[in-house]
Amino acid sequence: MEKNIVYRFFIVLFLIIFVQQLSFAAGAKEKVTLSRMYGDDLSYTISNVEKHKDDLLLFGAALGGSFLFDRGIRSYVEKHQNTTAHNTADFLNSFGKGYYLFPAATLLGIAGYYAEDDKLLNASVASVESGITAGLLSVGLKVTAGRERPYATGNPFVFHPFSLWRDEYHSFPSGDVTLAWSMVTPYAVYYKEPLLYLLPLGVNFARVYKDKHWLSDTVAGSGIGFAVGYLISESHILKNVTFMTDGRNIGILYRFK
Repeated sequence: MEKNIVYRFFIVLFLIIFVQQLSFAAGAKEKVTLSRMYGDDLSYTISNVEKHKDDLLLFGAALGGSFLFDRGIRSYVEKHQNTTAHNTADFLNSFGKGYYLFPAATLLGIAGYYAEDDKLLNASVASVESGITAGLLSVGLKVTAGRERPYATGNPFVFHPFSLWRDEYHSFPSGDVTLAWSMVTPYAVYYKEPLLYLLPLGVNFARVYKDKHWLSDTVAGSGIGFAVGYLISESHILKNVTFMTDGRNIGILYRFK
């Protein structure tokens, strides 16, 4: 199996197993696992997709239109290569890597917990949940679509559906972009800071500039990542999640708004 798919699979598998083992308490009477809370957030996300029909139509139109610019954007980027842009792309590319994003969100969550900063802790938990969800969705779509990466073909309409083994057929959507948008969005939502979106936008640029993805791959990743991150954050906010501890166990309390 191609190493990138194996790498992503085992990262997500490890996170799921780790989350499953953490025991939480909802109130004094009922004990649940963190995976139970994740399941609630996932159910909320799925059930509320339909409520955003207009947004989905707008995203669909933007995604469809982006396919028309794939070839032209790639040609433009190839003709405008320079050292500064190349170094910038290398730097920005790191913001889409799970081996940076997951530890960063975890450390921020720990910092929020010990500082008794519920906002930071909640945003971090939502970020990890969003990353797991969007990561799984991205891998599934990559394998299903089997789109050929730009460096492997000059034609943006070459697809090899259900290609599990070859990374050059895993272009759609961009996994790095999806992960970046899904894990940054909770912080942008909680802190009401749209400037944070410059980080995942930088990943969009890097993946196209490095010829790893078509423009439409990054548009798809942006939409998927943002939607997952936003809806999971919304689920946390509506439940007004509060984390507690008795010195030995960590607990979670829902207080619906």
